Amino acid sequence: MLVYDSKLWRHVNEMCREFRVIGIKIMMNKTVLLLLLAGLLSACASTRVFKDQSPKNIEVIIEKDEGSVFNAKEASVEVWKLEADCKTTLLGEVDTESSKFKIGLQPGQLAYINFRFFSSGLFSSDNSMTYGSLITPKKGYNYLFKASYVEGIYNLEIFEKKAGRKSRQIETRHYSECGSS
Repeated sequence: MLVYDSKLWRHVNEMCREFRVIGIKIMMNKTVLLLLLAGLLSACASTRVFKDQSPKNIEVIIEKDEGSVFNAKEASVEVWKLEADCKTTLLGEVDTESSKFKIGLQPGQLAYINFRFFSSGLFSSDNSMTYGSLITPKKGYNYLFKASYVEGIYNLEIFEKKAGRKSRQIETRHYSECGSS
């Protein structure tokens, strides 16, 4: 499995998403435009798609403001594996075409699920908001991640449920808490 520099990987993914959301704003001659387009598409094609590691034990619900013709909104989800020394390995990015989906993470494996919300407009500046949580799924449990970015307010709630029991909300844990007990 390849190990990626997380800052570089996030930068490439952000560029790809911005390309998909806003398109190319500057008109150039055809040759330069084609070269630029080929370079961007090759970088976007290298985006690693997340592949489930076990039965689907995590449900994700994403809520975001609706975009418009002049203001596009998009969300992405990255899944990172963390080692004991907190070194990260990108497992992949989840297709967020649907606002509700399930993924499978191996029980006992420390992971970081990162949500990124993008806003890009013709008459406004581009921006993104990112937030995530560490999680170590337990065997026999299912999880629900509710992530929202509505009217400039971000929220992430995580619920844990064992079959036959009520679900309970668990605290989000920032990446900086990796390695602490």
